[in-house]
Amino acid sequence: MKIGIYNELTVHSLGGAEYAVAVLAEDLRRAGCVEIINHCPTMSVEELAEFSGTDLDGVATRYVPFHRKPYGEGGNLFRRYRQEQNWQADISAPYDLFINFAHWAPPFCHASVGVLIVLFPLFVPPDTWVGERPVIRRARPIRKCLRDLYYCWQWPRRLASYKIKLAISQFTQSWTNDWWGISCPILYPPVDSEVERVEKSKTILSVGRFTPSETIDSKKQLELVRAFSGMPQAREAGWQFTCAGRVSDVPVDQFYFDMVQSLGKSCGAEAMSNVPRTTINQLLGESAIFWHATGLGTSVDTEPYAAEHFGISTAEAMAAGCVPVVINRGGPRELIQHGVNGFLWNDLQELKDLTQLLIRDERLRNHMSQAARLRGQDFCRSRFQHEFRKHVAPFVPGLVPMETKTPIA
Repeated sequence: MKIGIYNELTVHSLGGAEYAVAVLAEDLRRAGCVEIINHCPTMSVEELAEFSGTDLDGVATRYVPFHRKPYGEGGNLFRRYRQEQNWQADISAPYDLFINFAHWAPPFCHASVGVLIVLFPLFVPPDTWVGERPVIRRARPIRKCLRDLYYCWQWPRRLASYKIKLAISQFTQSWTNDWWGISCPILYPPVDSEVERVEKSKTILSVGRFTPSETIDSKKQLELVRAFSGMPQAREAGWQFTCAGRVSDVPVDQFYFDMVQSLGKSCGAEAMSNVPRTTINQLLGESAIFWHATGLGTSVDTEPYAAEHFGISTAEAMAAGCVPVVINRGGPRELIQHGVNGFLWNDLQELKDLTQLLIRDERLRNHMSQAARLRGQDFCRSRFQHEFRKHVAPFVPGLVPMETKTPIA
């Protein structure tokens, strides 16, 4: 069986989606020939394996030029539809099983079996749509109304070319239903839950790629360092803050990292870039508290894409026994039971207050650490691989679900 796993990555940067792609490729290589398709010519299997801590021996990468033009041209609707069917058809056509990790408009699937895993529906169909129904406003040209009716007819057919459609969280599931007009079962992403247990240190940790605060997927490290600089009592008690993550080869990302690093030096915070997976695991094992702020300063109602869609780094931190103190929006709300296995905050002052509570009360911190560790095990790699096979098995009999010791709670 020939299996293609498509990742929309167009820049040399690694994050949660790439981690999930690697974990899935590691499992599916036992069932056939696996290729990871992306639009980044410099991405290598070796780098992806090192980043994810997976064994990708036998897995290949395939570079495909990217063309962001999901719609056809011209007034002939039949010709336009054919153009849209053929848009990036070469991505899926060579495979028996094609898996698309999607943010943007998915190309029509030309494989025997297509799986659409929606990370978040960033691509929004024309603003005249409401789900699958167009809103026909008065005083609008008939030509434009006909175009909207055509898109309303075409869009569900595009999605129907995938036999299996999944969402990575309840948060993504809800917006996929609203914006793309489809209902998807949930397939939670995998996390590395095998971090070695060591004695916790007085460290607050944040993990995530470094991108400027203005970008929609920013982890807001600059704001977190500023928050830590406003906690002199924590620093006097010996606590430190570390933020670690990938820095892409895009100059603006490197500039942002330099800003975070420079500010950190003034308040005892450390910024670490492009460290190996073993170092990340060591940091997770040693750190007592985990901070996360993606979506800070945005509205989840008008900019839901700016929130964390699931929160792999938060789930990994919980599996390692870090007590999460994370922003109260997006996917992380599904991970954390407030006051039991972590805290959810709404502004930076609340972040600081809840962190000070954990710093002062060691007994509470230890109790919540154990609860967080237990919850994090619900998202282990074997569970993800098992659940994926369970969804696909009716269409691909050779992919029998594996046994897993830690089903979702």
